[in-house]
Amino acid sequence: MAMATRLNFRVRPDSEQRLRAAAVACEESLTDFVIAAAEERAEEVLATHTLVPPDYFDRLIAALDEPVETMGHCARRPAVPGSSPRSDPTIAEARPVHV
Repeated sequence: MAMATRLNFRVRPDSEQRLRAAAVACEESLTDFVIAAAEERAEEVLATHTLVPPDYFDRLIAALDEPVETMGHCARRPAVPGSSPRSDPTIAEARPVHV
């Protein structure tokens, strides 16, 4: 396990009281409570602000410009005039899913 580092910061007295009360309510130490809350917030922020590195983006765009490879067994059958999925016995009937 990596050695822990220390973060030092100041808070207003009312913030400290609120944080301590919340930690007690959760039966956690003040440190564990504050770290968990900060990590959760960090994940939220990073999930919405993380950018794709430029080299990855360039490779992605280049890949999208490449010719499409078809997979023989996955290729769609040509449409037959007058046919529909409902009349095709090889296609299972779709049923609504109730959640």
